[in-house]
Amino acid sequence: MFLLSTEKEPLESAFLIKLEDKKSRINVYCIDFSFLRRIFILYLNKHINMKLFKVFFPALFLIMALACGNDSNANAESNLILGRWELKEAKRNGAITESLEGAYFDFKGEGKLRTNLLGHDEANTYEIKDGKLFQKGKQNITYDIDQLDDKNLVISMKMRGQTFNLTLAKGE
Repeated sequence: MFLLSTEKEPLESAFLIKLEDKKSRINVYCIDFSFLRRIFILYLNKHINMKLFKVFFPALFLIMALACGNDSNANAESNLILGRWELKEAKRNGAITESLEGAYFDFKGEGKLRTNLLGHDEANTYEIKDGKLFQKGKQNITYDIDQLDDKNLVISMKMRGQTFNLTLAKGE
């Protein structure tokens, strides 16, 4: 917004900038909006309790840091679980069982999973959240992830009143 003036001495203001054109003898005044910023800072300094300010921002930062940590942990688990895992040992109610021999889980990107755990090859989807593996398909199964590293995956679940503990090794 411009204010044009041909007056010789217009009223001076803290928020107007004067531009002169000596040839046409016209003065142009531009509004300087930086004064609004200065007024806002003065208002904040006067009206905000600095003790509250000093407590609020560190607390907000801590909450944000903790929230970010959970996401990165879930992403690390999701990346670590990718690939084919073959059954090394299965326990039903604490006793070793051979009924699941030959079982495997093949985790693909984008939440896709192939497994033969239920006796036949089946395509499913999966999600990892809060230390749990959720298999979604014809039969939804929730596993607790007891251990996950680059070589071993140990999961447990309950199915039909039985507790299963599965130890799997990363396949080639």
